[in-house]
Amino acid sequence: MTVVEITLPAGDETLRLRASGAAAAAGLAALGKLLGCTALPPEGMRPDAELREPEAEPESGEKQSPETLFAMRSHRVLWDDGIPVLCRRPRLLYEERHRPVEWRILLALAAARAAADGRHIALLHGALLGEPFPGTVLFGASGIGKSTTMKRYRAAGGDGSADDQILLGQQGGVPVVRPLPSWKTFRNDPAMCTVPLVPLSRLLCLDQAERTEAESIRALERQTFQLRLFNAFLEHVSYTLRTLPNPERRNAAETICATVQRLSRQFEPRVLAARLDGDIMKTLTSCY
Repeated sequence: MTVVEITLPAGDETLRLRASGAAAAAGLAALGKLLGCTALPPEGMRPDAELREPEAEPESGEKQSPETLFAMRSHRVLWDDGIPVLCRRPRLLYEERHRPVEWRILLALAAARAAADGRHIALLHGALLGEPFPGTVLFGASGIGKSTTMKRYRAAGGDGSADDQILLGQQGGVPVVRPLPSWKTFRNDPAMCTVPLVPLSRLLCLDQAERTEAESIRALERQTFQLRLFNAFLEHVSYTLRTLPNPERRNAAETICATVQRLSRQFEPRVLAARLDGDIMKTLTSCY
């Protein structure tokens, strides 16, 4: 099987990812297995088909599919009918470390495409807490302390399933989230990738408390909350949005803005001002 596709659901919407070539297809199939998604040949495509870059520019008005997005020393990425396709370069020695790289590239491209199409499915940079506060999402800038806060939460007896990428969707108008594997998760604990879809129960902006203040959850100015949430949606897709034409980039930005507006109406804008010496369970209990 040379071309495979996995479908990653998030409520009423899905992301479709493809890989072409035996090595790349095997890698995507393995990732699909971790996430409970079966890798199958795309509908209407022969199992032995293989996508190749066009050797020449098409004539004016002629459809260009697949279309080369960008090429690297080890991989190239194509669009095929709006679906990102990863192709590993021939004679590339396969290494396990390639899998998270391939996954993140495909996922970011698929999320950018979904935003450009106005679909209710998005990639969010954040941490997703499990029991005893399931469905709680902490979002914030890189380096603000999401992974550290997740470690504190686990040390206090909580379950944590993602501290980097979260897939956000809607199910009957209700926001739902599912964890996605981080770089470390792939290598250290693949079982964490299989946590199922859960309703989004709390949405907290993460920040660091001042030296003189205790850890707390407090109200945050709505505009600041929205700006930080918008940046959290852009974190993993900003570089892939550049592969889209300008009109589609604008569509994607408008879709993300609409998602931010909707979530800021559904959830009270709050910030978790965290401290390393704080009692994270007590702090979270204060907002439940």
